[in-house]
Order: sequence, then C-alpha cells, then structure tokens
Amino acid sequence: TALRRTFSRKRSRLEQGGLLVPIRCGLKEPRIEFATCVRIMAVVCRRGTVASIAATLVYFGLMCAAASATYPFSHEYLKQAEGRAGALDPLEYYVSARGEDSKTGKSPQDAFATIERCLAEVRTLRNNSSGGKLNTSVYFNFVADGGMFVLNKTVQITDKESGDGVNVVAFRNPGATADKQVTISGGHVISNWVKHGAKWMAQLPDTMQSVYQLFINGQRRELANTGVLQYERMGDGPSLHDMKHKEDQYEEDQAYENRHLRRYATAAAPDPKYFVYQEGQLPDDLVTETNMYAVVYEIWTASVHEVGGVYPPNRTIWLKTPVTERWESSAATGHRFILQNSKLFLKPGTFTFDRYTKMLVYMPMEGETSTMEAIVPRLKELVTVVGDASMGTPVNSVVFQDLTFAHAAADFDACFAGECSDQSANFLQTAALRFEHARNCIVLNVEIAHVGGYGVWLDQACQNNTLAYLHVHDVGAGGVRIGRADQVVTAELQTNFNTLTDSVLEDGGHIFKEGCGVLLQAAAHNTIMHNHIHHFRYTGVSIGWSWGYNPTSSPGNTVSYNHIHHIGMGELSDMGCVYSLGIQIGAQASPLLVCVCVCVWVCVCVC
Repeated sequence: TALRRTFSRKRSRLEQGGLLVPIRCGLKEPRIEFATCVRIMAVVCRRGTVASIAATLVYFGLMCAAASATYPFSHEYLKQAEGRAGALDPLEYYVSARGEDSKTGKSPQDAFATIERCLAEVRTLRNNSSGGKLNTSVYFNFVADGGMFVLNKTVQITDKESGDGVNVVAFRNPGATADKQVTISGGHVISNWVKHGAKWMAQLPDTMQSVYQLFINGQRRELANTGVLQYERMGDGPSLHDMKHKEDQYEEDQAYENRHLRRYATAAAPDPKYFVYQEGQLPDDLVTETNMYAVVYEIWTASVHEVGGVYPPNRTIWLKTPVTERWESSAATGHRFILQNSKLFLKPGTFTFDRYTKMLVYMPMEGETSTMEAIVPRLKELVTVVGDASMGTPVNSVVFQDLTFAHAAADFDACFAGECSDQSANFLQTAALRFEHARNCIVLNVEIAHVGGYGVWLDQACQNNTLAYLHVHDVGAGGVRIGRADQVVTAELQTNFNTLTDSVLEDGGHIFKEGCGVLLQAAAHNTIMHNHIHHFRYTGVSIGWSWGYNPTSSPGNTVSYNHIHHIGMGELSDMGCVYSLGIQIGAQASPLLVCVCVCVWVCVCVC
C-alpha cells in the first residue's frame, strides 16, 4: 500500500498542469511496472518462505525508490521546458493540408497550406520588428483533420526563422488525441497500381533514385530477399578461363563491370569485393538480375553493398564496394550475408524496385487490395534546424509538439561510394529531424516512425535542447543521435547540456543493423534519463567515440534509470545495454534500474 501510494503521489504531481498529455511513452511505463510487481509479490507471498518474501519486498522497494527519485527531476525539467514554450499572448496561426498559402492563416478556415509559408511569416515578423527579433512567441497550430502533410522538399529552418531564447517559434497540434494526429511525411503515395497476376506493379517518378523501404497501411514491408545465408569463403577471384567465358557470354550485360573482373583475376591476395556462395544455395537465374543489394554481416556492423554481378559456374558474387578488410577471414562474422531486391525471392509481403525502369513490384499479403495505403519514402531528411556557425548565429527556441514525422528515406551515399561499416552507423550524415548549431529547442511528445536512418540527431554545436516524451520506432538505424564523431572539438562546436528524457525508443536496425537506441559521441554534460529502449540489433546507449586513453570531448554525461532490453537480437555482437568508449571524466551511469528491469546483471560495457 505504501509503495502504491508513493507511485500515486508522484503521478498526481505530474498530472498537474497537463504534463501527462496523450501518452504514447514515458510515464506510462511505471504504472505497468508496478502492476507487474504486485502480481509477482502476490505469488511470492502465497508460495514463498519468509526470507524470500522479505527479499522480494526489499528488491521491489529499491526499484520503486529509485524510480520515484527520478520523477521530481523529470517533472521539474519538463515544467521548465514547457515554460520556455509558454510565453504570454503568442501570435497564433493555423496550418492545414487543405489550406492555401495565399490566405491569412489567422483561423482554421483561412489556414496556410505549407510549413514554408509559416517560415516566410516568421521572417516577415522579424523584419518588421525593431532589432530583427520577435516581439512575442509565434505558434503554428496544425489542423488535425486536414489530412497528411506530404513534403515536396526538406523543411529548412535557419536562424532567420527562429526564436530568441525568450520568444519561441512553435509547430504543434494543440488538439492532439489518439484519433486526431498530424503526420508530416517525406514519402510518395502510390495510387497507380496495376495488377499482374499475383503481383501489383506501379511506375514511380523518375526522381526516385532507389527505393529500399515500402510501407503498406502503416507497416514496413521488406525488399525481396534470401534470408540469412552463409558464404563459403572470400576468395582469389575467378580464373582467367572463367573470366573469358563470362565476358563472352555476358558481354552485353551492363551489370558486370569488367574492369573490376580483370583486376580480380590478376590479384595476388583475396579481394574483399568477391565471395563464393555454397553449392545449391542460389538459383542460376540470378545471373540476369541487375538491381541487387548484399548485406554482409561483420561483428558489430553489417555493411550494405550494390551487387556487381553473379557468376553461377564458380558460385561467385561480386560487390561494387569492398567489405572492410578486417572482416575478410574472420570466423566471428559467421560468414553471413543476405541478397536483396530480386524478383526470384518475391513472396507475400515483399517487393522489388528497378532503379532503371522505376518499376516497383509488390506481392500483396492476403486481404490487401489496390486501395491499400502504400508509401515509399522520398526525402532523406524531413526537417533540418540549422544555424549559421560562421556568423555565430544559432537557431534558437524552435519547438515541435504533438506531431508525427514519418517516411524518411535511407541514406546510402557512404555505402555506394566506398563503405558503410562504421560502428553505430556513424557514416550516416542525415536524420529524419536534424539539428545543428541549435540552442534551447524543444521536441515534446513527438512520434517519429518509418524512417531509414536515425530518428533525431542533435548534431554539432547543439546546446541546452530538450527531447521529451518521444516515441521513435520502426527506424532503419537508431533512435536518437547526439554529437559527432570528432574526438576533440572546439567549445563553439561542442554539443552539450542536452536532455533526452521519458521517451520510448524501439524497433531499430531495419536497414543499418548497427544503429543504437542512443548514440552519444563527442558530446559533454548531456543527460539520458528515464527512457525505455528496446529491440535494437546493436547497443542500447553508446557513449563516447575514442579508443584508448587520450582525452576526449565526452565528459560529464549522465545515463541513469533507463529500461533497456532486447539488444543484439541474435544478429550482431560486442555490445552492451550501456557501452562506454574512452575516458569520460565525470560521467555517470546508473545500472541499478537497468539490471532490475532487464533481468541481466552485466549490463554496462566499458571499453
């Protein structure tokens, strides 16, 4: 009873002021955990000994006390954050997918149609004010029944469209409920399906360079693939006889790059762009495929490659870019690979895309029809909030609240230009929401889903920003990224004093399997607190970015009271719930609640 009252008291404090808005995440978790605790204690009390009852009470008492102690922090910080976004008498405008940019935006009936029109209004207000600053906060209220906002291009917010540390520019959905969500999408909606037997086909616009993701009725669909296979070895390349045979037989096939094949044939050492698959593993018809990808598993990464060609007579597969040299002969990789995007692997719920003809082919699941909602991501980034570092003018006081951001494309620039096997998908240069040189910005009660990389990235020179009540899920890489990979950065470019709290980050690594729940690199004095992080194929929270004992730019970070579980998922290894790299003076990691909630006892990996 005492424990229950403790939870109730803390929750009642948080409910004051409407802090428990339609919750998708965060503070919903303790109520679930407490109910579980009660059931466990009831079983122990019925069947256990006095000692086991006492131990159980102490066990859950410590957990409740630790969880309870975090609530005042979260409560006060969020209250402060909401206060920054709650200036008196703001100017309010309305935005609707059915609006018109020629209207005034002063009412739902006269709503703007685009975010670009909102930004133009902010520039006008600043230009007409003394000193070029806002005289009051500006709220852009999205109309929830206006349909999905499909972006034509990435929304770019600069210091010229931002607040000033006192007045804010807020993009929000004040009427958000479970059935009144506003989705800002970077996708292309498919409406031109043509049925061909058991398949559905759609011609996509010429601007679609590659399609790696498809979402049907809000659910991710996979590229047609082989599943995980094991290759036999990485070898010396085909013999000159096989080479000549291949060139004679397939000289008109543009998928094979003969200049690479000649180099393979004369190489003295195994080439990491070539491997041999096992007998009977793949059909000979693969020789005609021209759009395939290969995912090659390593240990803590899995790189993505374009396939240059397949030669069945000696079971060889050529990759257009090399596998990292250190993995060539490592048995720890399991010699695992996946081939993707071949019509030979189509089955219900999978698709292929031909980047030359722009034809997407989907094999529907039972019950799906041409009226299904089908979306392919088109934009790599939905919103960027970037200040001018050269002029020393950061973006300030931009707020996103009660919105959903969805359908961001995967960024393969690094993969197809060289290699993409960096730990934690460090090679990615984009995110669905990316901030750079930003101060005092708030992302509150926002959902980010169906994206190809990281959900949110506080890039270099981001300071005093708040991420709270996020729900980041169904992501190609990881949940939240803070800082960059530079080991030592200047004070002006340091990313510090940011907070991620009371959020749920889940279901990641769909494309770049090495994505982390939270990746915190060269960043200092940040707080990762009271989050639920689970179902990632690599580490839960990764902190720091240095190997050895040299000074780093990552001191004073706090990671505490997070519920982290289901990492690795049988795909990658060499990870931890909390994985620390390098010396980090003043850093704090509290494993208590992680251990209790995850039911593992070794949960902090320090390298």
